[in-house]
Amino acid sequence: MRTLERLALAAIIGALAGLDARTEEGRSLAEAGAGNVDPTGAQAQIAFDPSRSPLGRWHLWVKSAQTDFRGDAVADWGVDRATHVGLEFYRAEGRMYHLGGEIGSTSAGEAIDSDGEVIQDFGLFSLEGNNKWVFDLTHGFTADVGFGASIFWVQGDEVTYWDGDESSSSLASFGFGLQFFGDLTWRVHRLLIGVDVKYQTAADWLYQRYPNVRLGAHLGVAF
Repeated sequence: MRTLERLALAAIIGALAGLDARTEEGRSLAEAGAGNVDPTGAQAQIAFDPSRSPLGRWHLWVKSAQTDFRGDAVADWGVDRATHVGLEFYRAEGRMYHLGGEIGSTSAGEAIDSDGEVIQDFGLFSLEGNNKWVFDLTHGFTADVGFGASIFWVQGDEVTYWDGDESSSSLASFGFGLQFFGDLTWRVHRLLIGVDVKYQTAADWLYQRYPNVRLGAHLGVAF
């Protein structure tokens, strides 16, 4: 009887030891699956990938800027300063090079042209295709420079007065431009905050020139 008790006790102890071993093995596998144990070092590669852009695979931001016009835009439209709102979007084609563009609108309520006529509801709508290069600085900061080409549509209403009566006529034109720009961005997790400057030289099909400088800020997200 004592021999059977010893054999039973030994069997129980062996079974418990086997269960404990399987439990430890399962815990190790679970930790490896969760990324806590990674014998290949892949987890470290995800944390720091030297081939990945500091602004993510994709990024976009909304920008608001003040646009200062020169040339015929001032003489013919009477607009020397206007508010610009745009949406920029880019895809990383490597660590530094990015391809993308901007959709934007620049508008002013009322202005006086060189002939003394009143121009109302001035608007310049642009579509840009851009290239840019991003440089990783430090503490989440990046700087980028780029250039591109654009098409634009400009419109407004010219208001005239005759014998006390007011009348308006719509004016519109389209053209092409080239732009050069630079951005300074701070990344916090996926949030992007920064400032930007852009110079654009543009002309419409009537050879009227619309050179302008934009200085503004942007807020966006990285993917």
